[in-house]
Amino acid sequence: MRWRRVVFLTLALFGHAALAGSVWADTERRVALIIGNDAYRMLPKLENAASDARLMERELRAAGFEPLVKINAGRKEMNNAINEFAGKLSGGAVGLFYYAGHGIQAKDRNYLIPVDADVETEADLESDAVDAAKVTRAMEEARNRLNIVVLDACRDNPLPKGRSAGRGLAVMPAPTGTFVAYATGPGQIAQDGTKGGNGIFTGELAKALREPGLKIEDVFKRAASGVREQTGGKQVPWVQASISGDFYFRPGAAPAATASSPPSVGGTDKEVLFWQSIQGSSDPVLYQAYLDQFPNGTFVAIARSRAGSRTASLLPGAVSRSEPVLVAQDRDLVAGRKANMRETPDAKARLVSTLAEGDTVRVTGKVQGSNWYAVSRNGQRGYVVMETLEEPAAYKSRKDREREQASLAERSSAPLPAPTSSVRFQAGNVQLDPYAIYSMPSR
Repeated sequence: MRWRRVVFLTLALFGHAALAGSVWADTERRVALIIGNDAYRMLPKLENAASDARLMERELRAAGFEPLVKINAGRKEMNNAINEFAGKLSGGAVGLFYYAGHGIQAKDRNYLIPVDADVETEADLESDAVDAAKVTRAMEEARNRLNIVVLDACRDNPLPKGRSAGRGLAVMPAPTGTFVAYATGPGQIAQDGTKGGNGIFTGELAKALREPGLKIEDVFKRAASGVREQTGGKQVPWVQASISGDFYFRPGAAPAATASSPPSVGGTDKEVLFWQSIQGSSDPVLYQAYLDQFPNGTFVAIARSRAGSRTASLLPGAVSRSEPVLVAQDRDLVAGRKANMRETPDAKARLVSTLAEGDTVRVTGKVQGSNWYAVSRNGQRGYVVMETLEEPAAYKSRKDREREQASLAERSSAPLPAPTSSVRFQAGNVQLDPYAIYSMPSR
């Protein structure tokens, strides 16, 4: 069976690392961790993950990176490699993590699957897989100015049928200072390459990496063009970017276009360029303009979610809302009582869904200056009032106390057992209530 794979690439600038208008020097230190897993023991084997990893090792080494490579790594080896990689990152280095292999999303988290994983259900992921957030946390803690993460992971769920988990990787937000690129648009299938060769996207990305003088966004555009050509337009890579400054894998002069043969812009290229120009905006009018111009475009589903869900703001005289400022978080909380998930942090905003008591949500951020959390659950995203959510441990402890108190109250309010016999005086034949208090006559 051929397994399709999608690429998630993130270039993140942390803290004060954003250098507007600057160009990173070609003498800076560059370190990379490359993992390729395809010889799975309990899950379907992949065809090109190991060869893709080796190809990236050659290209990144040529681009000045110091690669640490692991092929068909188990969970312990993957965790040790990530820790070693984190130790090599420094304040002035560029860090790059590349992973090719099975990947599974569950509860809005992305898990990388080691070759020795025995995963049958979602419950096995915590113990047998590696959370992709472990890598991004290590990079962020290193405080280096530039990080790149490439996840070339299987889009088809490798778990046995009916064993839950989502298809493909969870879509991660692209905050300021981030470059996100996918091998294909959300909801689409990325085509794999021939057995023993390379994946289509990774192969085209490697070609683009060899071109000198290309900025990182231009490298991806070259790769995207090659993917569209190979797949006949069936696969169109997707980009989401918000970065400051320029980064070159291979510095040098880019080939100049001749005056006699100016570069042409085809219909698909026009659409991609249009999308790239608006995708970082929160203005629904721009997404509606995209839908009007490209009604059958690649990014229609995303545009509708950003424009159609905000119909009110498209009406004449309506005031466009700006996106709230979030303080990033990454944790699970539980609804302590019934709670409403709203489209925006406003009690009057459109209702996205209703949380029942005990439902778990993924908190992705806190709205600055308010009592709202940004949350996600089962693929839906919205905002929930902070007071309605609790830490899982605190919620469990509270419910245990409530059950114990209810049990005690039930036992204390139970009626006393009925008397089993009556007491009679020998003289007077008077029947006494065995639970009443009587004073006996003195002799």
